Amino acid sequence: TLGHGAFWLIFLGFNITFFPQHILGLLGMPRRVYTYAEGLGWDTYNAISTAGYVVLGLGIIVMVFDFLWSMQRGEEAGDDPWEADSLEWATPSPPEPYNFAYLPIVHSRTPMWLDRTPERGGQLDRIEDPMDDGREVVTTSVLDAAPDAVLRVPEPSYVPLFAALALTVAVVAMLVEVYPVSVAGIVGLGALLAVWL
Repeated sequence: TLGHGAFWLIFLGFNITFFPQHILGLLGMPRRVYTYAEGLGWDTYNAISTAGYVVLGLGIIVMVFDFLWSMQRGEEAGDDPWEADSLEWATPSPPEPYNFAYLPIVHSRTPMWLDRTPERGGQLDRIEDPMDDGREVVTTSVLDAAPDAVLRVPEPSYVPLFAALALTVAVVAMLVEVYPVSVAGIVGLGALLAVWL
């Protein structure tokens, strides 16, 4: 196909263009000079690089033609044309703004391969009834990452930001040797961590 042809033209053209330049560098040709005197032994390698550039350019032309041709006359690729193994291919293409309508339950590092069976049609396990009034995540077992519980997580908060500011005040005050302010920053940090955690 055109895609394979473009790949090989670009691959070969790139290497034919740039590999001789490594040899020329070892032969002493300086960089960033656009013209050289004849008879220095660099002419053949520069000619090979020029030929490689032509092959590379031809590969890019074939790639652009293939891209435009496929946009006009190609068939739809579908949601997972590569049969990839990771979760980003579990969403429709293009993905919805929210990514997943339901939180998927993952049983392995390659969920799209191991969970794609004919009877399931490639669908992942999912939580059917997510909560509406908060945030939750699935916790897993330590050894085999099997889902074992649903954990409620706290709402967004500014407390971590204020804790970071209190830590910054404590450290800067310690550096400039204003120890009462440093102690106040440490006390504030402790109070904020108690509230946060």
